[in-house]
Amino acid sequence: MATKTARQPGSQKHQRISRILKTLDKKTKPFQAFWAKFNNDWSWNNAAGLAFNLILSIFPLVIALLALIGFFLGRLDPAAYQDLTTRQLPHLFPEITSSQKIIQPALKQLTKDSGILGIFAIVVAIFNGSRLFLFLQGCFDLIYHVRHAVSSLKMCCRWLWSCSLSSSSPSWCWLRLFRP
Repeated sequence: MATKTARQPGSQKHQRISRILKTLDKKTKPFQAFWAKFNNDWSWNNAAGLAFNLILSIFPLVIALLALIGFFLGRLDPAAYQDLTTRQLPHLFPEITSSQKIIQPALKQLTKDSGILGIFAIVVAIFNGSRLFLFLQGCFDLIYHVRHAVSSLKMCCRWLWSCSLSSSSPSWCWLRLFRP
């Protein structure tokens, strides 16, 4: 009499599930690698920093637009200025702000301060634009695994800046010079 070894149905099911999981793991390897690189490159933090820097870079454009409006209003002849303030502007703004008590002083102040606003807009645009591009450079250095080399001129400027802000001994400045 031949004896048959009874196969356990649970072991076949376990082997089939194991094969499915291995196949699934092989198929999702590229996605897992992408997700690991995405998280290791601080992509969420870089996206938030980029959005913040973009908003700060757009802010001077609004100031420059106000300065241009002030320049144009200052160049209008009195009849065109009066027509603009009495007929055109009340249609653009809600009734509460279209009062002549509010619009006239605001427009006079805008035409008076448009030069200062323009200069301020240019300075802030240069500063915020440079910060935006420095942030982008840092993001690309991180993504492409590039170690940012510090030039000797930049190192000397860093040292001078540290010395000017430092109230401690000069030896601290020398230590700052040789810090990587």
